[in-house]
Amino acid sequence: MSLATIKRSTRSWLSGHPRLLQAVFRTLGKPHKEIAVFRSLIRPGDTVLDIGANTGQYTGLFCHLVGPEGSVHAFEPVPPTFSILKKNLERHSKECRLVVNDRALGDSEGTIKMFVSSGRFTEASMVKHALPLAGETKEYDCRVTTADRYARENDLRVVDLIKCDVEGAELPALKGALGLLKSKHPPLIFLEAWDGWTADFGYHPADLFDFLKREAGYEFYHVDRAGLRKFSVNDRLPPEAFPDFLNFLCIVPSFHKDRFLSLERAGLVVLN
Repeated sequence: MSLATIKRSTRSWLSGHPRLLQAVFRTLGKPHKEIAVFRSLIRPGDTVLDIGANTGQYTGLFCHLVGPEGSVHAFEPVPPTFSILKKNLERHSKECRLVVNDRALGDSEGTIKMFVSSGRFTEASMVKHALPLAGETKEYDCRVTTADRYARENDLRVVDLIKCDVEGAELPALKGALGLLKSKHPPLIFLEAWDGWTADFGYHPADLFDFLKREAGYEFYHVDRAGLRKFSVNDRLPPEAFPDFLNFLCIVPSFHKDRFLSLERAGLVVLN
């Protein structure tokens, strides 16, 4: 058994024990406030979309948190990564209603090419990034649909949280979820945003935040080492934010008051 396989298996097992997982990362000195945020936000019975699930770094945790009455829908279009994802999630299939999809989510239907540089499957992208890693780039033909169409086809009347980490394609993915975002039950959104990736899709993270605020009234919190800090549409991250602190929580204040209160009670909201 390879070291990589051992690491994946260990992470998969730990995802079902979130307190222990958080303690392990704290001991290793790795910044993982994200786990504490998810533990405070996600509740039994929730429905979660994991867009860009990769090998299931968070999918198993989501499944544990939503429980048998909840559902988790994971999306990973790259065939080799999808195979690993399915294997990693086998042990979680009885913890929740788990659906693993070998497709991407975007703003349209069809087939796309996914590009993987030097075997770095965590950085697979719908475009060839201007900052490629050295080595060979492989291409995979993958299916793409929209979150709104997927929700209709699978009778997902409510989505409680969307996690979106798709290497710069966050804006197209969320444009394809506009019906969900503008619904009477808008989802919490946890996303990655970095201008080094978004530039290759022709937009800046500020455009993404402006879209969410304009179309559905979202406000934003940056996840840093200390916790959640209020973030405005035109704010810029400090240079030291890369690569560990590129995540944001997006909430609709009038709807998510109760969940946000859970974050405050857990001491995760930092006053600027």
